[in-house]
Amino acid sequence: MRSKKEILGETPLPVFLLKCRNFKFFAENVLYEASSGEQIFIKPFQEEWVQAVEKNQRVIIEAGTGSSKTETIGAMYVVWKMFLEKNKSILLLAKSRDQATSNILSRIKRYIENSELLVNMLMPEDRRRCWNVEEIETANGCRCKNVPYNDRIRGFRADLIICDEIDSYEDTNIF
Repeated sequence: MRSKKEILGETPLPVFLLKCRNFKFFAENVLYEASSGEQIFIKPFQEEWVQAVEKNQRVIIEAGTGSSKTETIGAMYVVWKMFLEKNKSILLLAKSRDQATSNILSRIKRYIENSELLVNMLMPEDRRRCWNVEEIETANGCRCKNVPYNDRIRGFRADLIICDEIDSYEDTNIF
């Protein structure tokens, strides 16, 4: 876990938090690749994706396999939104529950758990009660839930919906 001191460096917390309103700054300074210990560097096309998501109600990102669509928008962007906003409802939609659980929600949890700053700001005291394989609830009231793609998703309401691999879904008329 990166300590708060490592993350902030010499920057005072209020100044650092203001800088975190910028996705690139947040991703490169707060998040890091826990499995390798490497720093994250956001590429210009990833910044464009985030800007498109911020400006538009619906966005489809088409890019090659391995271009980090899921990592950037499905995980890093979601953590950033939970960091910036309170009481945000986020729905992770994948072709199957296993895909959403192992692919996206676990990445979100890992980003939070591996940063002392995020642990202090987002991890609830009673994590065992509100963090499970299907959903997490943060200390600031954000909820992130994963559901498999099926007809019953019409009943879910969310402020932000992330659809992973939507082009592989059989019927997308429900959107």
